[in-house]
Amino acid sequence: MWRDRLAQLSYENTIPMFGRDHLIYLAVILVVSTAFLIFAKKTFNEKRADKIGTILGIVALVHLVLEIPTLRLILGMPLATSLPLHLCNFGMIMVGILLITRKQWAIDLAYFWALCGATQSLLTPDLSFIFPHPLALTFFTAHTIEIVGVLYAVTILKMRPQWSSIPKVMAVTAGLAVVIFPINYIHPDANYMFLKFAPKGGSLIDFLGPWPWYILSLVGVALLLFVIAYLPYAISDAIKKRRSITTE
Repeated sequence: MWRDRLAQLSYENTIPMFGRDHLIYLAVILVVSTAFLIFAKKTFNEKRADKIGTILGIVALVHLVLEIPTLRLILGMPLATSLPLHLCNFGMIMVGILLITRKQWAIDLAYFWALCGATQSLLTPDLSFIFPHPLALTFFTAHTIEIVGVLYAVTILKMRPQWSSIPKVMAVTAGLAVVIFPINYIHPDANYMFLKFAPKGGSLIDFLGPWPWYILSLVGVALLLFVIAYLPYAISDAIKKRRSITTE
């Protein structure tokens, strides 16, 4: 049975963090993503950049639907654990909406969720499947598309968040957590947004105390990461303001 064969493509726990397999994934992602963004920056005119951005947004949304829940259900996983309710899934949705609509509220959410959430997922993957298992591939392609989509928006389409975006994103994230929290109790293995227990493979949550206290700690960590993610804009704006003052 093909499902039994795929089931054998799994680690004893999760993929070893920064082990050989993980580093290969990261290296491929870094090279391919950087090459694409450099190519787009050097060769795309405004019309082509808009068109490719829209296509990339559609790809993000289609990828999300095909991976979660479609692929998981095909592989025999229960619906209760196959819903797109992780923060990175919401980030993927926002990236799709952002690249298709170019709305400011979409860049606000997508920027911080992708750079702070999807990046963390790539660095500390909660992944049990070994290449070439379909879910091993889609795990990394999904998070890569999410991050590249945001970087495409800010570097090619010249969109950006604002300082005022941070409290808005914090509020929306907290609201999602309140809604998602009880859903985790419809199935023993459901752990959307990691509100029920920490990832098995290890993550920053391991340093934030036991459940449920780590949930409160995550609020502070999220705020810190959001501020760090915004720093390039804060520094750039400060430099531009200082130059404008000195030239007056």
